[in-house]
Amino acid sequence: MNKGVIANLSNSFSTGGGGHEFERHVQAVFLLTLIVEGFSPVLEAPVKEIDFQTKRLGFDTDDLLVIAEDSVGEIKMLCQIKHDIDITERSVLFQTVINAAWGDFQNSQFRKGRDQI
Repeated sequence: MNKGVIANLSNSFSTGGGGHEFERHVQAVFLLTLIVEGFSPVLEAPVKEIDFQTKRLGFDTDDLLVIAEDSVGEIKMLCQIKHDIDITERSVLFQTVINAAWGDFQNSQFRKGRDQI
């Protein structure tokens, strides 16, 4: 068998939508936390609202937006959910994720020192 043909085949995780499935699983955990009025250990506050695919809200880090509220007020956490990412200078996906996060960090809707990416 031609090794070049084998090297060009995608793995079953990718072709079967594994990355999207992983994203939905992570989103489901936060949805459940919202439903049971749970606490976000990352934001150290109860989850009050979540939103999916938030590009329409002006965020580039757009897979999940978690909003919690503590005694000071609202805290946002912007999430880009990736199952597998190479953290290298040559990784286009990593560059895209970092550029999105930087853009959101500079966004007027993002409160530095309060919100999280």
